[in-house]
Amino acid sequence: PRKGRAAALKDLEALGVKRICPHHGCLIDRDLDRYFTVSEGESAPDLNEEQETQEREIQEAEKLILGRDKTLVDPLTGLYNSLFLEKFMPEFLSNHESGAIVHIRLDDMIDFNREYGREEGDMALLAFSALLQENKPENVLLLKEQSILFCLIFPDYPEAEYLTAVDDLRATVRGSGSFIKDMTCSAAVVGLHELKGETRSKGDLLARMMRNRLFALDSLPPDSVIDASEGRVFGSGESGILLIEPDPLYSRLLSEYLDSQGYPVHVCPAGGDAVREIDLLRPRLIISEVHVPQLDGFRIREKQRQINDIRDIPFLFISHQKTENIIHRANRLGVSLILKKPVILDELTGLIQSLAGKGTGNG
Repeated sequence: PRKGRAAALKDLEALGVKRICPHHGCLIDRDLDRYFTVSEGESAPDLNEEQETQEREIQEAEKLILGRDKTLVDPLTGLYNSLFLEKFMPEFLSNHESGAIVHIRLDDMIDFNREYGREEGDMALLAFSALLQENKPENVLLLKEQSILFCLIFPDYPEAEYLTAVDDLRATVRGSGSFIKDMTCSAAVVGLHELKGETRSKGDLLARMMRNRLFALDSLPPDSVIDASEGRVFGSGESGILLIEPDPLYSRLLSEYLDSQGYPVHVCPAGGDAVREIDLLRPRLIISEVHVPQLDGFRIREKQRQINDIRDIPFLFISHQKTENIIHRANRLGVSLILKKPVILDELTGLIQSLAGKGTGNG
């Protein structure tokens, strides 16, 4: 049977709660005692609108803190996960105009897992999680995103302070001795001040900016930070390319070559996420194989043409097949060019310079 309000609140208080992260509403990190106090003999007090909101937040916090909603928790670290972040972010953005969202990760984890094994890699992530939790500012929320990525949410922080905090965390990891080898971490930062004055959804814009900076971070050395003032941001002043290619060897060959020529490349191995990637990244050029899992190159192009903001991004096929039927279908969809694998890389560079420089396609 469900406990009464007073009993439930006593259970929560006994846990030594330091912070309440409601399913709806802002982070609660001060004056927590008033949320756990029930007057003697209290049954059903009259609540004003603010108190009713607080009551709902307490009920949601009870579910989360007592672990009743396992879908919101990362099983490895016990931190809130990307699903929680997705639910939390709209409310956070609507209530805060300063501060930052920081994505931070251990460097070279692919090589680490290859050398020491996945189990040791998980131990490294747990050590990293503990270092972040112990050394972050007290009112900063730490979450575990997908794979090796963690997220720090800085509410109402000036830019100089959250950048200093990120540098301090990197220095802590660098000198911690918590891993079986020396490790560093890198971070991508989006300040909330960058979202001001935007007419588009702040959440969509934040996701796009963060994705851009994470991609740009891949081309920087370990122990780096990228924010609005730093480096190469995919899809802005440079000609970023989205490569939709299921073959990992071919995509690596092509992306490494194009990156060496000054074209940041993001690889999308399957068609299911391709249109969303196009919308988030707004690349200068899309290169796609015709035969792509989940959604083939023709369907990707069709869906791209249905969205006004991205329909004119030039689209290029590089495929193992170049038949009359493929050429006919591609022409009807306004595909700029069709090249047959293997391509001559120097020739491809010239074509990309021509297509990406236009900023518009034939569609």
